[in-house]
Amino acid sequence: MKTVIYEKYGSFDELKILEIKKPTPQEDEVLVSIKANSINKANLLLLQGKPLMIRLFYGLKGPKNQTPVGDFSGIIESVGKNVNIFKVGDEVFAESSTSGVFADYAVLKEKHIVLKPKSLSHQKTSALPLAGQTALQALRDSGKLKSGQQVLIYGASGGVGTYAIQIAKAMGAHVTAVCSKRNHEHARMSKADVILDYNLASDLSCISQYDLILGVNGYQKLSYYQKHLKKGGIYVCVGGDGRQIAQAMLQGPIRGLFTRKTFKSLVAKNNANDTEVLAQMADQGLITPFIDSVFTMNDVQKAYQHYASGNALGKVIITHESI
Repeated sequence: MKTVIYEKYGSFDELKILEIKKPTPQEDEVLVSIKANSINKANLLLLQGKPLMIRLFYGLKGPKNQTPVGDFSGIIESVGKNVNIFKVGDEVFAESSTSGVFADYAVLKEKHIVLKPKSLSHQKTSALPLAGQTALQALRDSGKLKSGQQVLIYGASGGVGTYAIQIAKAMGAHVTAVCSKRNHEHARMSKADVILDYNLASDLSCISQYDLILGVNGYQKLSYYQKHLKKGGIYVCVGGDGRQIAQAMLQGPIRGLFTRKTFKSLVAKNNANDTEVLAQMADQGLITPFIDSVFTMNDVQKAYQHYASGNALGKVIITHESI
C-alpha cells in the first residue's frame, strides 16, 4: 500500500510517498480502506512543527507519527475479533488525531469512527469532521446558541465558517456572514441571511449588535467584537492569528468582569458523538460540504501548497481513487 510520510518538520518537500506493508488491526480495531482525506490548517501546522509548543505533543525533534493524521472517509476491509458495532463493508469516516490516515489503509479504534452519511460521496464526507465539529462546538457548546438569536460570523468563507452558517441556520438563528466578495456565493449557498464584505467600509457600517459572535480567522481586535456584542452576549474565538487567540484567552475574562459580556477561545474536541451529529445533519440536508479541488495522493505536495496559498474556495481533498 501507499502512504504519505514526512520524517522531519519543514516544507512541502518533506512529504513523500512510500510503499509499505498493509497494517493488521488489533482486537478492538478496524482496517479501513481510505477513499479520501481533506486538508485542514492543523495538517499544515503539524508539517511545519509550528508553533513550537505542538512539538511537545507530536515529537520534539521530528513527528512521532510520520503519516499525517486528520480527516478521512473509507470502507472497512477487516475487523478485530472484539469489534461489535461495525462490520466489513461499512462506510465510515472520522477525524483521527492518533492514527495516520493519509494512506491507502489505516487501522483505527472502533470507538473513534462512525458511519458515513449515505447522501454524500467519500470526498465530500472527508471534508466534514474537523471543520464541522469545530463549528458545531463553537455554536452549541461555547456559544450556547438558541433559536431566534442574532449571530455574526466574521470570517465565514472557510471550512469552519461555511459549516457555522449552515449549523446556525439549522439551530434557528439569524446569521450575518462577513467574508471577502469572492466568497459571497458560498455564504449565499450556506443560507446566510445577511452577507457583508470585510473590504467595504459601507458593508462594515451595517454591522450592529449580536447575541453571539464567532471570530473565525477574522483579524479584528477584541475591542471590536466587544462593541458589537449585546449585553449578555458571547464572543467565541475560533482560530485566527496568535495575537487574536491570546487576546481572547488573556483579556477576555477581565473584559467580561466589567461588561456583562463573555469572551471565549475554543479548542475543538474530537469525539465520535459530534461526528455522528454531523452525519445526521448531512443526511437531513442541513449541511453541505463545499469542495474546491481534488488531488491524488501522488500529488500530495501540490495539494498542501494549494491549501496553504489561501486561494481555495472550499475544501482541498486528496483522493485514493482514480480520477
